[in-house]
Amino acid sequence: MLIASIKILSLVLLTGPFFFARLNTASGNETDLFHFIKTRLMVPLMLFAVMYLLSVIMEEFVFASTGPGPEALNIILSIIITILLIKSDRVTRNLYINLVPALGLLMIVVHTYCSQSGFNSGIYPFLGLIIHVVSVAIWLGGLGILLALYLFGSGSIEPLANQYKKHLEYRFFQTTLILLLLSLVSGAILMTSNVHDFAVMDFTRYGRYLSIKLYLVAAIIIFILLEITRLKSLFVPAEADQKANLKTNTIPANIIKSILLVFILLCSGILTRIDPPKIAPFINPQTWQLSVEGQNVQIDMQPVAGSTIDIRFEVFLPETLMQMQPLNMEFDLYASDTDAGTYHGEVIQVSQNSFQGEATLPAPGNWQLVLNVNMADGAMLSGNQSFVVPSQPLVEDVRTYLSISAITYSHSNIIKFLVGIGLVLVYGWMVRRGFSRQVSSLLVLVGLAGFALGISFLISVTLVRTYPSTYWKNPQTYSSDSINQGRIKYIEHCSECHGDNGAGDGGWAIDNRGRIPDLASQHMDVHTDGELYWWNARGISSLEMPPFENEISDTDNWNIIYYIRSLRHGVP
Repeated sequence: MLIASIKILSLVLLTGPFFFARLNTASGNETDLFHFIKTRLMVPLMLFAVMYLLSVIMEEFVFASTGPGPEALNIILSIIITILLIKSDRVTRNLYINLVPALGLLMIVVHTYCSQSGFNSGIYPFLGLIIHVVSVAIWLGGLGILLALYLFGSGSIEPLANQYKKHLEYRFFQTTLILLLLSLVSGAILMTSNVHDFAVMDFTRYGRYLSIKLYLVAAIIIFILLEITRLKSLFVPAEADQKANLKTNTIPANIIKSILLVFILLCSGILTRIDPPKIAPFINPQTWQLSVEGQNVQIDMQPVAGSTIDIRFEVFLPETLMQMQPLNMEFDLYASDTDAGTYHGEVIQVSQNSFQGEATLPAPGNWQLVLNVNMADGAMLSGNQSFVVPSQPLVEDVRTYLSISAITYSHSNIIKFLVGIGLVLVYGWMVRRGFSRQVSSLLVLVGLAGFALGISFLISVTLVRTYPSTYWKNPQTYSSDSINQGRIKYIEHCSECHGDNGAGDGGWAIDNRGRIPDLASQHMDVHTDGELYWWNARGISSLEMPPFENEISDTDNWNIIYYIRSLRHGVP
């Protein structure tokens, strides 16, 4: 994880100054920051390139048991950037200011693709992570250039006078607000896709490092708010001399922001190599018999209603153990194959021989329950039980497909999209006409937000985990006849577990597992007919559902699906 932190930190420090300089050039500034980078920042940039190159080599070729992955491409890209840094005098200015940032962006895209919370989480989290890294890179790169200007002077840049340094500082402070907003929005997208329940923040390694990162983000937000209160205005006045009325000591302020961003990046590097708890556990009721000092102790585990990760234990002690006067009971829960931590709790007596306790299971995996009973005579009796907490029941032959949904028509999205484009065009027109730029920051911010919200009008791309049959259409006609035929086969093959009406109250379920999911409930509408077809044919091993592909025909399978649909939507 240390190498992962060094890798993302060196990647951002290598690419950030070029992003910031390219952004500065695109905004119409005539000052050549690229020349300053080449003349004054060559050594540190070369150091960051070497650091990144070594970290990728170490991670991909030395420590990776599966061999080199797609990020090995970044080795080539970092070498190309290094060569461009060394041979910058032989490269034309336009090619240099466009090629190096483009290569840096490509490196970030590849890095994001290879992270644990990257492309496998879906296209929106993937794009969100790219925006997240690029916005921080521009932010930290700009801070680095500004600090270098004050440390090394501006003699190598014309016409970068001292007053322009203040103006650049002030304009960058405006840009910081947009970069902060982009970082927060993209970070929120990543959190919603990678953390299924905020309670897991306390019980998983991913959650602990994410909490540290959030504290650092809160610190930098507070610091920026304090900076705002010390400024007379957020905008640069439009006088010809472009003097910025900056009432703050910029060097210490930028150093503090840089340190906070570096620590945020270190946490981000660790998070890229930890599996996020993005899949809520699929908890079924279970009953266990633990042997404690030769006595059978019964434990019932039930999911807590309304929660995806909380469970309730009910412990029944036999009369022989009750006669030994148990004082209290404690339990520990820990996972043997995930990053989830250990959960410790107490079991409280609720009746003569019944005790209850609650716990949190933040992630699927193989779990171990250790129950300790403290007796009045000072003895401690213990027993343990292993059990499996599955993920959502997608188990066999799962493949990933890129699904491009149909273009959807929405008046609100069209309006937001057009307004967003309109505001961006107005902003460009005002800049070209020489209007005061203090209006531009808020205007372009609203425009970009409208553009982002309205872009969903054009196309919706999602990366979904599917079965080969997920998008198959039911070839049968949804009619009373197909539903009746499906009911006959359902009663014959499915009712023993699911019950006659799909309520999960069949005889096998009651005797062995307790209630299973209600087939007439709302959650069934989330699953396609093709998914139900696959589960009926191939079974769900994690739920002990057997396959029926050798017992029912394809036609019967599709008819059973229509009968299940009728439990919720009725008969046509």
